[in-house]
Amino acid sequence: MCQRVSSFAPWKPWLSPQTSLYRSSLEAQWATFFQRWGVRFRYNPEGLVTGEWDDLPDFFLPDANTWVEIRPAGHRDDSDSIRDFYAPFVMDTEQSLVVLFGAPEIRIPEHQGWALMCAGNNKLKQFPVHLLQCSGCGGFGAASFGSLEARAKKQEAFHAMIKLATSPRLLEAYEAAQLQRVWVQ
Repeated sequence: MCQRVSSFAPWKPWLSPQTSLYRSSLEAQWATFFQRWGVRFRYNPEGLVTGEWDDLPDFFLPDANTWVEIRPAGHRDDSDSIRDFYAPFVMDTEQSLVVLFGAPEIRIPEHQGWALMCAGNNKLKQFPVHLLQCSGCGGFGAASFGSLEARAKKQEAFHAMIKLATSPRLLEAYEAAQLQRVWVQ
């Protein structure tokens, strides 16, 4: 069971791409994306005591109380192994996890990753997600666009979600991450 300590370790400042803060160029791109979006994050978060979890996900987004794991793009459709690997972590911590694949880029209607969350009564909910701007605070949001049939039935809601997924703020964050990718390679 994951236990919270009274306070987190101090925030690590966001550093420029020239530093060796990130383990991979993908993680550096996502850090750039979150930073440009204005989403507070911790990279390789400290301050949590975990019984059996010595390898925490890559980012923690405290305002969304969500963990984020970055994986190479080739793992996108392997939802069963993702669920099997991360389900115990999500159930133990009772916190959501978003697993994102590849570099930050808009993939509509393709999903950007998978979300796992506790659904109560020891049940796990898993669904494909797209990142989108919260309509209330402008911060981190993740939602499923649903099946083709659901989108056809609820076109207005689908178009509203696309608008949130392609907001000017997010487009700027994607562009900054793209520049980061070019810089790192």
